[in-house]
Amino acid sequence: MGFDIATKFWYFDGCKHWFCEFELMRKPGGWMQNPTDDRVLEILDTGLLLGPTAIAKNIDKHRVTVSDRLRELQRYGLVACPEEGYYQITEQGKRYLEGELDADELEGPTNGD
Repeated sequence: MGFDIATKFWYFDGCKHWFCEFELMRKPGGWMQNPTDDRVLEILDTGLLLGPTAIAKNIDKHRVTVSDRLRELQRYGLVACPEEGYYQITEQGKRYLEGELDADELEGPTNGD
């Protein structure tokens, strides 16, 4: 079961004004490691083809951790590897970031993987 589509939060602007905003809620799968997986997908959502080293540097994670997460995200169809060593977000990955896709409902790797 996923989370609510949005969460409401309040903030104070310092001038006696309170504001309310809504933030889209993502529906992560039990297999995901967040916030790492979300950060990886957000970096790839820039439209760039990036390797694990560049991603790791930008999200302050070790390259090996990012490589492991990229392989897992690829197994679930959220990222693709169009060229050896470089990754891009898929349409499915974009739908997840928008809160339109419940990652728990994705087909995972088979026993042969």
